[in-house]
Amino acid sequence: MRRSRRVSFVLAVLIVLACASIAYAVTSLVYDIQVSVNVVEKVEAEVYLDGKRMNSTTLNIYDWGNVEPGSDTSKPLNIFNAGNMPFNVTLTYEALPSGWTLTYDRQGATVQPGEWLNGTLTLHVYGGEPVGTKSFTIHLNLQP
Repeated sequence: MRRSRRVSFVLAVLIVLACASIAYAVTSLVYDIQVSVNVVEKVEAEVYLDGKRMNSTTLNIYDWGNVEPGSDTSKPLNIFNAGNMPFNVTLTYEALPSGWTLTYDRQGATVQPGEWLNGTLTLHVYGGEPVGTKSFTIHLNLQP
């Protein structure tokens, strides 16, 4: 009789443990999630011409100011690399009046992520240039 009580007790304990395990399994959920991540290179910059921040998505209008024929005038052109990869700086222009020159002293420089490139744009106006408003476009290319 003692033996059957002992067996009954052990069976009762096992049944209680089994029920508790089933109850735990029913009330808990396990999610396995496989994650994939695409790491990308990002070219991003802040560009300032004479302290004015330029916008990369619209045409920027900048008034260089008054210049005299035969003169050179300079403006700071500073670039901050806000991306996660280095880029090279190339400046070109179109519709620059004949006899004029535009130079950037940091042409071809490489800018590392988180760094500034401080440079100077110098505009030389042709000595025989007639008076009047002139327009041209500067293209600043930041190439990884």
